[in-house]
Amino acid sequence: MTTRKTGPGVTASLRPLETYVKTQKIPHGVICDWSERYTAPYVGLWALEDPEDLEFVGHWILAGDSTGGQPQPVPFDHQGETTEPSSAVTSLVGG
Repeated sequence: MTTRKTGPGVTASLRPLETYVKTQKIPHGVICDWSERYTAPYVGLWALEDPEDLEFVGHWILAGDSTGGQPQPVPFDHQGETTEPSSAVTSLVGG
């Protein structure tokens, strides 16, 4: 899995995600540089590395389009109780 550390080198598409993680004070290692699941351009599911168990997912971030192109973008949310993307989506959207 290709990963990228957060910081000055983060691409523009990851900056809103990085800001959300920092604002919510979510403990993490690396933020994966592509979404695990997505419905472009509406929403993506991003993996955050567990800082205590490197190379494993610690949290999932559900991130809506932050470009301003969508009239009512999906808000950001996070989940840290599962390592499986499908379980994270189910937990986040209540399905």
